[in-house]
Amino acid sequence: MALAAPASVSPATTTDPAGSSPRYTSALASLTVLFFMMGFITCLNDILIPYLKAIFQLSYTQANLINLCFFGAYFVMGIPAGKVVQRLGYK
Repeated sequence: MALAAPASVSPATTTDPAGSSPRYTSALASLTVLFFMMGFITCLNDILIPYLKAIFQLSYTQANLINLCFFGAYFVMGIPAGKVVQRLGYK
């Protein structure tokens, strides 16, 4: 004897003919653009440091402190950003 599902519950395998399934195209596009922007900025940082060193007459140590600050921001802000995501959620 098989039990029938209540009329108000629709099966999960039913396809929606109107096509109202969630589309993530814009989210994927924005994530891709942000990923490549961050990569471009990171590469551009390495290219610009020798020019900044010459323009502002920085020593080798001072020029490398630019890199330390740039990449150190990921280290410094990683835990606070994680706490914010933990408190608010990622959605």
